[in-house]
Amino acid sequence: MISSKFSKLAGGCGIFVLIVFLAMLFLSIQQVSWFSWTDNAISDLGRNEGVPSVFNNGLIVTGILMLVFSLGLANISEDKRSSSLFFGLSSIFLIATGFIPLPKIEHIYVSSLFFVSFTYAFFAFGISFYQDKNDFLRKMGYFAILNLIIAIISPVFLLFFEGVAIPEMIVIFPGSLWFMIFGLKMVKS
Repeated sequence: MISSKFSKLAGGCGIFVLIVFLAMLFLSIQQVSWFSWTDNAISDLGRNEGVPSVFNNGLIVTGILMLVFSLGLANISEDKRSSSLFFGLSSIFLIATGFIPLPKIEHIYVSSLFFVSFTYAFFAFGISFYQDKNDFLRKMGYFAILNLIIAIISPVFLLFFEGVAIPEMIVIFPGSLWFMIFGLKMVKS
């Protein structure tokens, strides 16, 4: 019973990852006039000289939602928990990114570790589930592999823009959409 309730809670957290992230992102962009998708990183919104509370606190909340979701995901995929735990690791790096804003040099490291572990989590999940007998898990495995491919291709945009905000968003958005879809399934189960 507790396992079922926790899975539903975790699924709800998965649904809200994208909603909270986008709300925080757009609120932060509204508070600054200088942000440019082509010239900045998304993390520039949390610089100390800007309004770091909305952006950085939003990263922390998003990371906590991701962490709960990843624990619920591990709970329902007991035989393939390692795939889910990589999402947990990436959520810890996202939380750290919120606690360590720019211009601190450590921010670059934790932010990079977030993107690497987030991408690797989709690789691990995709490899684990793309041949699963369960139709939903197999489709989510394919979607995870698609997210991996998108993440690998996203640096191409660096050839056209100085900033990394667009490649970052290209990785974050479909990954968060994956969380939302999986979260809906967890809530309905």
